[in-house]
Amino acid sequence: MNSFSLYLAGGQAIEAKRTLVMGILNATPDSFSDGGELENEAVIKKRVQEMIQSGADILDVGGESTRPGHQKVSEKEELGRILPVIGVIRNVSKTIPISVDTQKASVAKAALQAGASMINDVSALSDRKMANVINDFGCSVILMRNKPTGQDVIKGCKEQFEKIVKKAEKEGVGKNKILLDPGLGFGDLKKADYKTSPGSDPAANILLILGLQKYSLGLPVVIGASRKRFLGDITGVEKAKDRLTGSIAAAIMAQQAGAAIVRVHDVAETIQAFKNLS
Repeated sequence: MNSFSLYLAGGQAIEAKRTLVMGILNATPDSFSDGGELENEAVIKKRVQEMIQSGADILDVGGESTRPGHQKVSEKEELGRILPVIGVIRNVSKTIPISVDTQKASVAKAALQAGASMINDVSALSDRKMANVINDFGCSVILMRNKPTGQDVIKGCKEQFEKIVKKAEKEGVGKNKILLDPGLGFGDLKKADYKTSPGSDPAANILLILGLQKYSLGLPVVIGASRKRFLGDITGVEKAKDRLTGSIAAAIMAQQAGAAIVRVHDVAETIQAFKNLS
């Protein structure tokens, strides 16, 4: 994997020379895998401590699910979910980078002011004010492919990223601040049509993992395969929480393909797998 820089709010930069592990903290009642699990401060603190002690490089906090059939939430509700989690994380660690998974510029700004470090935007700057927030805080942002790719998933993904990066640069976001996410498991996010390619097609999603260098445009790529439905289709495991084997296999493929970051639920197991490969 080529080294890359991760820019955090406040001016700090992390120079990464290996695949980083991002631990998922979903503060949502309807997440496809772990919805409703962060029910109180004690539970949040325990989960955060476990992830940090296991060696997580980044924690990703989300307050609005993007699972198939998800319900949109208001700014107030989303902030009510994520700000307490950010507060707990900062009580446990002043230094662990925190990524906030949001599509709303107002939520991103409040989260960064509360101690978050960077933004993970699955809508790729659909909120016209998001670029301003990124620029004001000088932080990195993850931008996701969120429309159908067509039959040639590599070509379709690359074409989307070319448009996404061009738009971001036009809005003042430096190319060095951008990371790309191929949106494994997603079809057309705007229409909530997850049957379109790659959707849950195992072959299409595996191609996006293994072929990431072909659509990355030379930018760092974030792979989020953990517990997703296409892994269940491959392994025959119905319950998302039970898809550990498939998740670890996908993380290893991503690491070997040169992913900058893998976004996972099972931090300890992923890091152990990576150590065994080194």
